[in-house]
Amino acid sequence: MSKTLSKHIRIEAEHWKRLEDAARERNVSPNQLLVELATGALDRSRWPSTDLEIIMVRSCVFTAQAVARDMIAAGRQKEIDEIGKLIDTVAPPLPENL
Repeated sequence: MSKTLSKHIRIEAEHWKRLEDAARERNVSPNQLLVELATGALDRSRWPSTDLEIIMVRSCVFTAQAVARDMIAAGRQKEIDEIGKLIDTVAPPLPENL
């Protein structure tokens, strides 16, 4: 048997009820569901985490580059700059060391 810890958290009654209902549907305990959801969220925070996600990102970047080059050739650099500014308002900039 694996070593387990006993920890206590404070949770609002409505949230615990939602966890109980969801756990019952999945046939697990509310505590187990809470642990699975929390660890799943932590795992997803390391994106991209699968080969498929990496392939999709590379495909999107390639497509964006092809469209941008076509727009530059058509003399539409100003539109590309505007799109870049819009993206900066929606997505945070990437770290310099990537």
